[in-house]
Amino acid sequence: MYRTMKKYQSILCFIGVCSIALTACSNDQLRETEAWLTWDPPLDICSGPIERDQVSYTCSILDTLEEIYLSVDHMPQYGASEGDLEAYIRANAEICGIEEIFDGHFIIHTVVSRHGAPCVYLLSAEDVFEDSKGNLVDLINNSGTWRPGKSGNDFVDVTYAIVIEIKQGAIVEVTSL
Repeated sequence: MYRTMKKYQSILCFIGVCSIALTACSNDQLRETEAWLTWDPPLDICSGPIERDQVSYTCSILDTLEEIYLSVDHMPQYGASEGDLEAYIRANAEICGIEEIFDGHFIIHTVVSRHGAPCVYLLSAEDVFEDSKGNLVDLINNSGTWRPGKSGNDFVDVTYAIVIEIKQGAIVEVTSL
């Protein structure tokens, strides 16, 4: 009797959880997968706002570099001209909830190797959503070969920071530090 009672309690508990989950979502967002109901949240929902956040990333080229310059005679450059990086980011950045961001920014800390390979090692964000970072790290890491930094006549490894300013729901400026 006790074993049967536990079994029914488990079933009732499961049914109760399912009914609560079903009432929390609209029907058009439900789908059935292998007899389980799951909820796919709409793509335009981001997690809560953050004031300041920093996320570190593994950058494999940092392990092989002996010396990294902070500033050089000729800083690294994406594309043929200075405006190419901004155009690339504007065209390809996926920033969750950008239309809801009133005044925020991202700082993408990158190392550009002497061979022109970029690698993001830190992403700072201020006054955006937790999920707003979207594809920014992959966007820079997969941007192709850059013109490397140059000190004198030598190509060198250089840190490079990209600042993305967002005001009233749009990217207003992409600059480098």
